[in-house]
Amino acid sequence: MEYMDQSNLEVMRHSCEHILTQAMIRKKNGKIFYARNVNYFFEQYLDNVYELLPGFTIKKGMTIVDVGAASGEYTTYALEKKARVIAFEPDKKHFEYLMKNTSRLKNAEIYNLAIGNKEDKLTRKLDSILKKIQHIDILKIDVEGNEVNVLNGAKKTISKTEMIVMEIHSGELLKQCKSILKKGFIITVKNIYDDENSQPIIYAIRKSS
Repeated sequence: MEYMDQSNLEVMRHSCEHILTQAMIRKKNGKIFYARNVNYFFEQYLDNVYELLPGFTIKKGMTIVDVGAASGEYTTYALEKKARVIAFEPDKKHFEYLMKNTSRLKNAEIYNLAIGNKEDKLTRKLDSILKKIQHIDILKIDVEGNEVNVLNGAKKTISKTEMIVMEIHSGELLKQCKSILKKGFIITVKNIYDDENSQPIIYAIRKSS
């Protein structure tokens, strides 16, 4: 695994995103992050894609749910801001990295589970896991095409969530997710990158009652 310094990443970005996947990165705060995919690190720590809209800035004391946590880029970022994070990641290798990256941070609940619209040994609904949680400030979702299943298994969870930010992996999924959320949320969709392969991100903020 290659060692890198975050301060050098912007300079190296265009070359290393094509040749590097795994890296041990020393962040600006001096802490080490174990990245299985450096592109995910770029999205969070260089581009900050989940905080681009007003209101989505993570603050101390917030409750954050991270569905599809990967190696913990968004999770560790939130924990370092003193938020409480409940994170889910089904991939075993990503989960190993996630555990490494959160092992010395407080207020993290980490689950090696897929989230969807059914209940079995490997997949759970958010509504069943989070039924005791009274309020969620931000629900972040990045599940590689399983977005609709996550939302359909989280109807009660969504009703107690203030903001949802989610990466969408097809035009049809974008329509379906907007349809599910439009009643209770003001929805903004942004393409973060000019790249034709860039995935749009939904930023949803609860409508005032």
